[in-house]
Parts: sequence; C-alpha cells; structure tokens
Amino acid sequence: MAESLTMFGGKREAAPEAEATWLAAPLLLLALLAILLWLRQRQPRGRIAVADEDIFKKLCEANQLTPHQEFLLREMYFDLKLSNPVLPFTCPQVHAEYRKSVSGRRLEVLDSVTTRLFG
Repeated sequence: MAESLTMFGGKREAAPEAEATWLAAPLLLLALLAILLWLRQRQPRGRIAVADEDIFKKLCEANQLTPHQEFLLREMYFDLKLSNPVLPFTCPQVHAEYRKSVSGRRLEVLDSVTTRLFG
C-alpha cells in the first residue's frame, strides 16, 4: 500500500479506496478503448461512390452479397478506375486483374465474390 507523510513527519497509509480508484481508472479506460477498437474493426469502412449507384446496389442485392463483399466490389471499382459499375458483376477478367493487388482477408472475400458471381 502507498504511504504518505503526516504533518508531523509520521507515516500514514493511504486509504484502500483511493488506491483502488487509481488502479481501476486506467483499467476501465483500457477496456473502453479495446471495445471501441473492436467495434470499429467489425464495421466495413465508408462507402465508395460508383457511377450509377442504383444499378450497383440492385446487382449487389440480386446476388445476395454481404456488406463486406459489396465493399470489396466498390474498392475494385475505385482501384481499377472502372467507368461501368456492371463490370465487377459480369467480367471475370476484372476480378483476375484485381486479384493481383490484394492479399489476406481481402483476397478471401474476393474469392468468395468471384465464386458467387461466376460459379
């Protein structure tokens, strides 16, 4: 336990409640930060606009794509500078080209989209 000096030079022990507060506050902040980071990681990032949003969204819905798969197709559209929002849904060559630039989890999602769209 922490000790402090009294006015007359004697030592006195700190109250256990005060010591517990000093220990609990940083732990509470760390737990809150961990929860916020976990929540942020679980959500797909913001939207990437495509030329014809309605067509793109309808194709995503028709193919029953998950939010992560939809976001990956938006990234593909943006990264490859595509002008036609239908190309990611109809052209396997676009998927093959994009496959060269992704890895890890994004590659897994791309493979799942490619399999869903082109069988």
